[in-house]
Amino acid sequence: MKRIVQRLVKWYLKPVESNPKLAIFTKGKLMQHKEEHVHSFIHMIKKNHVETAGKYIVDVGTFEGNTIKLFANQFPDAHVIGFEPNPEMYQISLDNCKGLKNLKIENMALANQESEMDFFVSDNKCASSLRSFNENENFTLGEKLKVKTTSLDGYFNNEESILCLKLDIQGFELEALNTGLRTLERTDYIIIEMNNHDFYQDGAQYHEIDAFLRSKNFKLNNIFAGYNFQSLKEFDAIYERT
Repeated sequence: MKRIVQRLVKWYLKPVESNPKLAIFTKGKLMQHKEEHVHSFIHMIKKNHVETAGKYIVDVGTFEGNTIKLFANQFPDAHVIGFEPNPEMYQISLDNCKGLKNLKIENMALANQESEMDFFVSDNKCASSLRSFNENENFTLGEKLKVKTTSLDGYFNNEESILCLKLDIQGFELEALNTGLRTLERTDYIIIEMNNHDFYQDGAQYHEIDAFLRSKNFKLNNIFAGYNFQSLKEFDAIYERT
């Protein structure tokens, strides 16, 4: 049955495959899934029968809660922890994740200590960051808030085993990772957004993150980048411990 379906799909897509320009347009505009990297990670874990019971999944940059909700539903025997500093998005994520017993969301950001920091909220919400913005055509500053912060090692200080650490925090990735050097030693996988732009002041670049993770005994597992007809600005990557 699987082979029949594959043949039917291939036959259906034959006009696309025979036209390179149409194929590239279709891939870039019609067949992108913004959570492709997360679904691919889930599939990999289940396909390889990776033990998840009692392990922790950490979602840094929970935003509206869609990803953390997916993690909690797909891995009901794991502990799922989220961090979202924006009070508005934090409340939305709480409402979105009601009823999930294995999930907890903290209204704070990751930094080098328990403190408070300025949080720059973009007009489109999803580009908000602990990094201030450089002038760009994609978003502008909506408001600036004071948010609570904690560190990875300060929060996970009981030798918890981390199945996955997911970061989507708009240029603050290296600082967050550096707050959890001990935690990283107990982490199996990292899902991370990589930047190839200068939208944020001193924002971490993809090559800096890659070099850091390699130095901490992680290797690249996969890359997820939607095709576009201009230069690539962002992509998602999965790293695994070597």
